[in-house]
Amino acid sequence: MLWREAAREGLALLVSSNCLCFNKLLQVHAKIVSLGQHQNVFLASLLITKYCSFGRIQAARLVLHSVEYKPGPLLWNSMMRGCLKNRQFGWALDVYHEMVSFKSRADEQTFHLVIKACTELAELDFAVGVHESMKMGGVELGALVGTELINIYCKFGRVDVGRQVFDEMLDKDSVAWNAMIAGYARSGLLYDAMKLFCCMRCSGNVVRPTEATFISLISACGNSRWLIVGEVVCADVMKLGFENFVSLCNSIIEMYNKCKCVAVASKLFDGMLGKDVVSWNSMIAGYAQNGCEKEALLLFHRMLRHAAVVPTRATLLNVLRACADLRLWQEGERLVKYCRDKAGLEMDVSLGTALISMYTKCRKMNAALKLFSRMPDRDVITWNTMVKAYVDLEQYNELSNFLLNMQCHGILPDEVTMLIILPMLASTASLRKGNEAHTCVIRRGLNRDRAVANALIDMYAKCGKISYSRAVFERILDKDVVSWTAIISGYAIHGDCNEALSLFALMQQSDATPNDYTFTAVLTACNHAGLVEMGREIFRSMSEVYGIKPSVRHCACMADLFCRIGLLAEAYQMAQAMPTDSAKVWGSILSACRIYCNPGLAEKVATHLFKLEPRNAANYVLLASIYVSAGRRKDANRILRLLKENDLPKDSGASWIV
Repeated sequence: MLWREAAREGLALLVSSNCLCFNKLLQVHAKIVSLGQHQNVFLASLLITKYCSFGRIQAARLVLHSVEYKPGPLLWNSMMRGCLKNRQFGWALDVYHEMVSFKSRADEQTFHLVIKACTELAELDFAVGVHESMKMGGVELGALVGTELINIYCKFGRVDVGRQVFDEMLDKDSVAWNAMIAGYARSGLLYDAMKLFCCMRCSGNVVRPTEATFISLISACGNSRWLIVGEVVCADVMKLGFENFVSLCNSIIEMYNKCKCVAVASKLFDGMLGKDVVSWNSMIAGYAQNGCEKEALLLFHRMLRHAAVVPTRATLLNVLRACADLRLWQEGERLVKYCRDKAGLEMDVSLGTALISMYTKCRKMNAALKLFSRMPDRDVITWNTMVKAYVDLEQYNELSNFLLNMQCHGILPDEVTMLIILPMLASTASLRKGNEAHTCVIRRGLNRDRAVANALIDMYAKCGKISYSRAVFERILDKDVVSWTAIISGYAIHGDCNEALSLFALMQQSDATPNDYTFTAVLTACNHAGLVEMGREIFRSMSEVYGIKPSVRHCACMADLFCRIGLLAEAYQMAQAMPTDSAKVWGSILSACRIYCNPGLAEKVATHLFKLEPRNAANYVLLASIYVSAGRRKDANRILRLLKENDLPKDSGASWIV
């Protein structure tokens, strides 16, 4: 018996340490079989692990099947772990199925491995089944399996179930806390993430935040544009001594950039002791996305001169975006060539698409078409970039041919394609083409996409078919604020105030909350119908009920409504209360003063207009006309003399009718 144990130990040592190549492993395996030790579970588990380390999954499975008696989880766990390491997640689930059929006992490691495979394969139902079997078997939720369950539930939006798992866990380590906080953060539930973070930071909790904790929270603050909370988290970062962690600093830079605090991000970037390529990419992207294109290019050149990092594809994509916005297409070409020669960046679909976008923004359509025709691989994003270029340049005839060519190449229009085309059809009021686009939407099954349906509502309304808009609207199951606003706006521009207000009342009873665009549409409807009291009530509810500060658009609607009814004093007060001056609003009040013959108010309004538009002769002529209508010829002559003295150009009238 002793020699058998010694042989087993020697063979185990051979498998673990001496099998550095596959042939050596085969020799040791043959030795194990010849000595009759191939039924030993421990040796078999070592062989499975070693075969999997060489990527020989089939050989490992043969070892598994050669062992006749395997009641415990050791062999099965080794096999599943090997499958996961080789990214054979489906095989890992097959192994679990076999294990269940053999009625072998599973442990926490087994459940952790199988749920990890489910997470990778997006097999939520399978994971739920495993979770249920754990409950039925009375298996306690340990840190490993509990954390993996939290990950998969949160990945599929089942954050509430993930939280239940978290609360049931007896032993929660920092990884489990981080998984739950990250789950809340990814789902946009920043309040819940911060609340759980506060629990983690309380004095009675032995688990302390880690770098991953702060990265999740700060990323969520950036995505939510919630700067105040982000800065509170940053204060904790400093307090706990994490300020020199490069990955964490990168997240903070990205948060400030997303919150449009580029100067703060730049200061933090300059103060970093160690910068990796992600740091440079984050700052270049921040500049490019916040209208600081020149600074983005300068930082890129600084990176090339001083930094010991090599530009990546992400770096170049952000730089090309800056070149496109600055219309520096030749600089973009030069930088692509430099990165290809020095950094070895090969042209791929993403880089080619970025170059095409740069050319089209610079109105270099020939260069864009030339590059597009040379690209060996073109995905739907590349085709959509060209579609957008044709729309932006208003080359609608060429666009029709291009769309046919796109489908001939087997690339079918997707949601993005339709969201580019439908607004163009709305602006041109092309009903026939709009019907064709709608047919394509239905054939491709895109009518279930809410954004596409919203675009269809707007297109039909602007093409004069409000009944079609209503039909599309009624078919949307989960109507959002854009859906309601589009149909209300459609009825408003068609002059059907009653239906617009009726829909607004229904919207207030739904889950959708009106935004500033919704109120613009509703106030426009009131304006067209002359409903002053209704307009006043809706305008008041904007700030008092919904907390929306009235913009120039809303004030302009109300001023125009007051002018229509002859309430010129209220229109004047509204114009004075506007957040920014608008010559158009003041001009409409001056026109109303002519209609209602109010020279006193006209003088005040015109004086303000003369400051806003000192070179607009029409304002002088209109005031003079008001004076004439009021019988004040001397004042009219004075204004006309002022017009002549200032040498203001007066456009002559014209008519197409002879």
